[in-house]
Amino acid sequence: MTSRKSNIDEIALGLALSKVNFIWVLGHDAVNYEEPYVLAIGFEEEVKDKGLIVTWTNQIEVISHPSIDDYDIFAGARELGLDVRYKTMSDGFPLDYNRMLNHEEFFENTLFSFPFHVDELVGNLVKEDSSISCLIADTFQPWTSQIAKKYNLISVSFWTQPAIVFTLGYHLDLLKMNGHYLSLNGNREDTIDYIPGVKSIEPKNLMTYLRETNESTVMHKLLHKSFEDVKNVDFILCNTVEELEHDAIWAVRQKQPMYGIGPLMSPFGFDKSPVSTSLSLIPSNKVHLEEIGHGLVLSKVNFIWVLRPDAVGCEESYALPIGFEDQIKDKGLIVPWCSQVEVISHQAVGGFLTHCGWNSVLDSMWCGVPMLSLPLILDQVSNRKLVVDDWRIGVNLSDGKSLTRVEVAEKINRLMSGKSGEELKREAMKVRNMLKNASTKDGSSETNFFPIRYGAAMEDNHPRPHAIMFSLDYQGHVTPSIHLAMKLASKGFTITFVNTQIVHHQLTKSQPDCTNTDDYDIFAGARELGLDIRYKTMSDGLSLDFNKILNHDEFLKSNLYVLPSLADELIGNLVKEDPSISCLIADTFQPWALRLAKKYNLISVSFWTQPAIVFTLDYHLDLLKINGHYLSLNGNREDTIDYIPGVKSIEPKDLMPYLRETKGSTVTHGHLLLYKSFEDVKNVDFILCNTLEELEYDAIWAIRQKQPMYAIGPIISPFGFTKSPVSTSLRTEFDCSQWLSSKPHGSVLYVSLGSLYPSNKDDLEEIAHGLVLSKANFILVLRPDAVGCEESYALPIGFEDQIKDKGLIVPWCRQVEVISHQAVGGFLTHCGWNSVLDSMWCGVPMLCFPLLIDQVTNRKLVVDDWRIGVNLCDGKSLTRVEVAEKINRLMSGKSGEELKREVMKVRNMLKNASTKDGSSETNLCQFITNVKAKICERTR
Repeated sequence: MTSRKSNIDEIALGLALSKVNFIWVLGHDAVNYEEPYVLAIGFEEEVKDKGLIVTWTNQIEVISHPSIDDYDIFAGARELGLDVRYKTMSDGFPLDYNRMLNHEEFFENTLFSFPFHVDELVGNLVKEDSSISCLIADTFQPWTSQIAKKYNLISVSFWTQPAIVFTLGYHLDLLKMNGHYLSLNGNREDTIDYIPGVKSIEPKNLMTYLRETNESTVMHKLLHKSFEDVKNVDFILCNTVEELEHDAIWAVRQKQPMYGIGPLMSPFGFDKSPVSTSLSLIPSNKVHLEEIGHGLVLSKVNFIWVLRPDAVGCEESYALPIGFEDQIKDKGLIVPWCSQVEVISHQAVGGFLTHCGWNSVLDSMWCGVPMLSLPLILDQVSNRKLVVDDWRIGVNLSDGKSLTRVEVAEKINRLMSGKSGEELKREAMKVRNMLKNASTKDGSSETNFFPIRYGAAMEDNHPRPHAIMFSLDYQGHVTPSIHLAMKLASKGFTITFVNTQIVHHQLTKSQPDCTNTDDYDIFAGARELGLDIRYKTMSDGLSLDFNKILNHDEFLKSNLYVLPSLADELIGNLVKEDPSISCLIADTFQPWALRLAKKYNLISVSFWTQPAIVFTLDYHLDLLKINGHYLSLNGNREDTIDYIPGVKSIEPKDLMPYLRETKGSTVTHGHLLLYKSFEDVKNVDFILCNTLEELEYDAIWAIRQKQPMYAIGPIISPFGFTKSPVSTSLRTEFDCSQWLSSKPHGSVLYVSLGSLYPSNKDDLEEIAHGLVLSKANFILVLRPDAVGCEESYALPIGFEDQIKDKGLIVPWCRQVEVISHQAVGGFLTHCGWNSVLDSMWCGVPMLCFPLLIDQVTNRKLVVDDWRIGVNLCDGKSLTRVEVAEKINRLMSGKSGEELKREVMKVRNMLKNASTKDGSSETNLCQFITNVKAKICERTR
């Protein structure tokens, strides 16, 4: 193929400027067939000691010469400080063997001969250097786990394609079982919706090798062997981004540790690499190329066309249409190959006509360039689905069976101009920002890499983090805070936990064996079990007999204006006594924590005890106000809210009640606390959230674009869900175990409307009558202050006679023991977040009766989104008949069975998230690693 004179001039200049020795094969017809190309005057003299210019040579002899073998592609990387060594080995074929045109033979060698060469090389390398500890190989090297085990190496599989393609390959058995792969009667054509991590996919969007019915090819044998082997490796790395493919990554992560670490690029920059990586593989269709050529002319756009010499699968050049180069003049540039990253990152480039190879897709997304998709084979077909159908950052080049030049021109113009082009560009820029954010210091991909890079070194060389912890004085905040303290201590933290005197008094008073409340240390049992947790108490400025439930606004006022100075004094003394203190972890509703962390040079960590959706709604109060859904002068709007990042849509009725107040509402200290808390939280170092990625990924991701947020829930005692050496109850607990053990499996409804807010007396009466009508067994938790006073709530006359052995009424109980008992089959709850998490952990469906604050929004999650509960009341007022009907719907029949099935799915999510390699456990470990890194930064 002839080249442009300007290209050859540039190559000559590059060779002269480079420091490498070279042979340049420059035929007489390099530019055209009429006359020889003349090199620039002085060029040959300039390169005479390092270059040889010839018109032809024996390529095989040159390539196989020892001087070529000695070339080290990583030499430049080592000069820049990277410890990368380089080895070559035979794959069993001669150098002139065409692997592209002989796929079957090449794959057969990869399966049966190549592993022996690898085994020998790895064995020699391990023998020479005993520090070698890992074997990292492409997933399609099906010998990885076997050879790693042989030499006692950690095995890491590297997947270079998107996670959706991986999980489809990982679940070949399901595709085959359901008749969508290798079916004797021909593969089914209906939608595939049963693959974990893939919501749905049409068979036409499967990788081409999954749509074949012949499994005898070597390619299929390699596929099966590779995915059989990968299930035994220690780790899987995937060149993708969590934000784009969370579901697919999560599906695999339930079984093995998988890390989304893309887009992988040179650490020196997207278009700056000291190592050349250029190769190519798949030939194109000659007819398609001709239509593309004509379509480019018709479109009248400027273009660069990379046209390989073997573009149509042979060694001869592809002949362009007659007169094509004259037609394009200054509009087009045709090259045999180029540095794609330099081209696509250039500001002149506005679109990319691509085969949808995954590297090309990642390059395009990184640069915010929309794509025109023409997939050929393999994963490209599935990649097209992601680009066009899912992410909407590209369009299909061909919508029919055959490609025409008119369609090419029309699609090019659609991509490059007009409203459609603008929309594609907007979406592509959104995805670009995802990739950029994922690659930042605190981004998902960098975070996934972080423990691998720094974890061990920091364990060995740096002291354990020491955190001061503050909760908020409510049961729903105290319990998860104490559990978080124990969890962090079990991971190597030293914790100094601070309670106010009123909370300390309530905790100790609830213990039947406590005689001296002042000296009682609630964490004594935890220390006996090896956890380094110290305990301090302090005044909150209010008396011990102050009732914060009945004087809520006054309590919050004290929290805003009195508590900060008392906390300041205590923290100052603690830091002075122990300079190892490095962190301040406080409930998000302690808005003084950030200021004090900065004052004492501590890492600031905000702990959010409610679901992530509530956090992101509060985080974006400004958007709700701008759009007239919060504090509007004319009354708040009632239309759907669909503009909050991380919240697909929410009705105003499902907002927390304090967000439904209008401009004329009285501004309470609760409102001031909300504003100040979310003003401060936007500046903390880290945010911990008592939820899990799998259930609230969108809301978590929305915050993670701005700050490091870690979903680490459900936070339970490190000793077990029902086993804790620390009591967290602010009330004396009644033991229900004996009564529960007398009841059949799944027959008991647990009724508890929380620890804090008073209930409506009429509603309680209707619930009581409804319990009788339902004939269900039940435990009813009825606080002495259930209706807002210190006197006991009077049950309906004759109620206790009516229930006999069917019901047990207690003033308080240990919820985790009750709800985890096999006799419990349902939970009538106010939807406090701790109660929701407890119910999900135990696989117990819920009957939802929210009262206020986050409970209303939590109900939406439970009933509308996750479908693991039902509303107790669908109207404005609650009736006993509706209560009875809803209890029976929850506890029995088809509806009860369906709820049970769904809640068991969610239960499994929570259990999996809490395993060693689960999302919450992984996030907690990443948080700890990042805290240690920040400590290192501050102590340098």
